[in-house]
Amino acid sequence: MTGNIFRISRRALTIDTVSVSNQRENLFHSRCLIAGNLLSLIVDRGSCANAVSQDMVEKLGLTTNRHPKPYKLHWLDDYGAVQVTRQAKVSFEKRVHKEELEFGVALMQVAHLLLGRPWQFDRGIFQYGGMNCYKIRHGDKKILLKPLSPKEVREDQRQMAANRRRSKAVSSGNQA
Repeated sequence: MTGNIFRISRRALTIDTVSVSNQRENLFHSRCLIAGNLLSLIVDRGSCANAVSQDMVEKLGLTTNRHPKPYKLHWLDDYGAVQVTRQAKVSFEKRVHKEELEFGVALMQVAHLLLGRPWQFDRGIFQYGGMNCYKIRHGDKKILLKPLSPKEVREDQRQMAANRRRSKAVSSGNQA
């Protein structure tokens, strides 16, 4: 009989993170089209910069130029502060909304694109905090951008990590 009680207690204390739909503590993760590729996007109002992944810039062959005011970002990878000395102009699409922005090029693992406060303030973006959604204007229309579910975010993160491992393996093989 104790085995049954133990199982019930254990299940009562287990948290099923997959079913959690509350977005209160999550960054806004989404996807966008860049040069025909479906890539990851994060909107973070806590970030003081718009940044693009150096790996993505290299793989898509985007042109970069010297950043007029180099700076450091402190949370984008596992290696500490990241120096941003280059910038790239990136065109991206989210649903029917298309835009082109200058991004600082950074070594980052969290996403392909990071839209920070500059994007939000320059575009007059409105955030619905509890729902973790953003409202943007596209011409005379308002578009509501909704986040990926935590499960979709985890899948994107797994896929990006697998791509990094493949790239490292190819690089190691080329050096041998």
